[in-house]
Amino acid sequence: PPMPPKAPSMPPAPVMPAPPAATQPAAAPSAAGPLNLSGVVHAATTQLTAQVDGLDQALVEQIAWEIIPKLAETLLKEEIARVVRERIAAAR
Repeated sequence: PPMPPKAPSMPPAPVMPAPPAATQPAAAPSAAGPLNLSGVVHAATTQLTAQVDGLDQALVEQIAWEIIPKLAETLLKEEIARVVRERIAAAR
């Protein structure tokens, strides 16, 4: 399939501080119980979302066009290698 056009080269975007998160930080682990992972994930997601929302959409698209195809290629190669290994093992 044809590759999409490459995004035009853009100057680096200024780094902006992230806005304060609207949620309270996740509780720290204590001797009384385990770490609240869902709270940590929620807090991290909220912070990352706020930071990404502050970025220029064109910059996000440029980064995506650089990273996603390479990631997809790597994942496909790994999956093909796994399937080949399984078929070779099954044929023995």
